[in-house]
Amino acid sequence: IERQLPKEAIPSTKEEADKTVKLIKVIVEEMYEKQSLLDSTKTQVRDIVRRKKDADGADRLNDELEDVASRWKSISDRCKDRVKFLEDIKEFHDGYDSLNSWLGAKERMLGALGPISSDPRMVASQVQQVQVLREEFRTQQPQLDHLVQVGESVCARLPSDSIDGQKIRTKLNSILQRWHDQVDRLDDRAQSLGDAVDTSREFDASLNRLRDALQGISDNLDDLPLDKDPEDQLRKIEHLERQLEGQRPLLADAEAAGAQLCEVLSDPASRSEIQGKLAAVGKLYNNLQKKLDHRKAEIEGSLRDGRQFEASCSKTLGWLADELGNMSEKLLVSADREILQQQLDHHEPIYRNVMGKEHEVIMLLNKGRDILMRSPKTENRTLQRDLDKMQTQWDRLKKDTLDRHTKLQTCAEHCKKYYRAQDSFLPWLRQAEDKLDSLKPASFKRKDIEKQLKELSSFRNEVWKRSGEFENNKMLGETFLGACDIDKEVVKNELSAMKTRWDKLNN
Repeated sequence: IERQLPKEAIPSTKEEADKTVKLIKVIVEEMYEKQSLLDSTKTQVRDIVRRKKDADGADRLNDELEDVASRWKSISDRCKDRVKFLEDIKEFHDGYDSLNSWLGAKERMLGALGPISSDPRMVASQVQQVQVLREEFRTQQPQLDHLVQVGESVCARLPSDSIDGQKIRTKLNSILQRWHDQVDRLDDRAQSLGDAVDTSREFDASLNRLRDALQGISDNLDDLPLDKDPEDQLRKIEHLERQLEGQRPLLADAEAAGAQLCEVLSDPASRSEIQGKLAAVGKLYNNLQKKLDHRKAEIEGSLRDGRQFEASCSKTLGWLADELGNMSEKLLVSADREILQQQLDHHEPIYRNVMGKEHEVIMLLNKGRDILMRSPKTENRTLQRDLDKMQTQWDRLKKDTLDRHTKLQTCAEHCKKYYRAQDSFLPWLRQAEDKLDSLKPASFKRKDIEKQLKELSSFRNEVWKRSGEFENNKMLGETFLGACDIDKEVVKNELSAMKTRWDKLNN
């Protein structure tokens, strides 16, 4: 039996331990089977020794029996102890394999948890994950304690310098180290999550308060009616500007909370997300500031334009009144050529000045109508009255100016035509009169008289040819007189003198 006992080697696996235990149990079963033989042998030997205690060899037989019984017990104890030891080793390997696999799964799970989120809702979910994992570690704590107990028991049975003992202790220390590492990781993550929960909640609250405040200011700005009094709009814009300036502390709080949260977060992506949120709300703040500045500039520009328009309107109305005042007297066009030229020279600059102002007046009227369309009706009465007055006075001034210009130009044209015809006809008339004087009879001889009659007939034909020119002169003069209002005597006298001379010439 002693030779059948397995060697005192330490199984390196659960299977090897099982195999060795089975071998020992076979030996134990054989010993159980031989136990009755041992017991009967002991009884017989003791009976013989008792009956023949004085016989030679009785003591030696008794000693041999005791030796066999002692060896039997020793082998039995060794087998039991060996089985217990191997069962411990088997439990150790079994527990080690189980915990090793479980820790491997937890390590992978911890690795898959990912970085701490900047979203409070995600952080709350991550806190629950850590709580579940910590609960699993608490559930597995008895298995670890049992493994440590079994491992220590096995190592205690082995020499301190035993290679097998060192292997067992290495495995045990490996499990313990991994266990503590993961528990520490969970504790660190729980601490970081605890910090992140408060910080992210504070950050989100600051960010949401700021967003809501900025959105409220933006909505109030968008709701400002465009048809209100610009002064009232400007006051409301300045009030919104003060409200926006009052949000700077909220922006500073959000930036401080974001910086604190970035210190808690180890993941660059999460930090980048926080910085992105801060950049977005900063951009929202700056855009709203620009929007307010732009709207304020528009209103201030509108007010400046309004004041400039009022000044231009007042100036134009004054100019119109002055010009109309200068034209209050009726224009009486003179038939005197020099006076007519003076009237032309006086009116031409006025005409050019008035017509040169037409574009300016029309633009001013159009601008006023645009202002009327954008302004409330209750505030339009004065402006409407001024525009109506300006339109009426401009129409009147333009009409009077054009009428005077047309009348003067018409008279000037008739004057030119009349005097151009006079300059052509009167020199001929003078020549004709001189020629008629030269046709007086110088002799009463038949031959001379016939010659003079012939010359007179030729002269009469020439005069008749000029009758159309005379009539044209007369018509041009009468047309010129009809276009003029005063100083007609000069032209009338010229026409009368021309007619007298013409009649005399014809008679």
